[in-house]
Amino acid sequence: VEENREIMQGKLPEAMLTTFDPKDKNSIREAIKSMLSWSDVIILGPGLSTKEYATYIVEKVLRDYKETIVLDADGINIVAQNKQWLADTQARVIITPHLAEMSRLTEVKTGEIKSNKYEIAKNFAKDNDIVVVLKDARTVVSEGGVQAYINTTGNNGMATGGSGDVLAGIIGGLCGQNMDEFEAAKLGVCLHGLAGQEAAISRGRYSMIASDIVKGITAVLKGDYYVG
Repeated sequence: VEENREIMQGKLPEAMLTTFDPKDKNSIREAIKSMLSWSDVIILGPGLSTKEYATYIVEKVLRDYKETIVLDADGINIVAQNKQWLADTQARVIITPHLAEMSRLTEVKTGEIKSNKYEIAKNFAKDNDIVVVLKDARTVVSEGGVQAYINTTGNNGMATGGSGDVLAGIIGGLCGQNMDEFEAAKLGVCLHGLAGQEAAISRGRYSMIASDIVKGITAVLKGDYYVG
């Protein structure tokens, strides 16, 4: 929103911003129209909230966009109340739910999901023709076919606020480089975990935060990271 412009420009001066007035649907519509016209991938949900304007944004993007969407956080929570939007979208969608968000999407209890992650991720991906990144200590990535990826990188220090947003950003960045959605999801989860391992070494598991994982990405891409 417009009120966040100065904060974002101070934190990320290199970012290009499009803002809108959350009380004005015409303002939101024009911002979305501009965004859809040039983007190759949209990360939809982190920091969005579930307010009325946020619901409108999620509906509009899923309805009108035909490229790649990485759906995370509040984007998932909104879709959980409007599941038909996911079925009807023409976009190529990757969703990145943790267990509680997957429970809202499937109406299956978190304990049952945790004990049967592979099948639940596979079935939801197949039924909706999407890629599912079901996040847990051992994240499962499935596109609903015979393949699935079970990640073994990372550590418990990554269970910190914003870590999932970093993952969504990594996957979105890989998709923006024309990588296949399933491949981007698998590689993104692995890179995210490796960056978390690097952050645990440099900051410690008990004190690391999401921005430390971001810094760890550089070490991973350079090949200078901890693999134990």
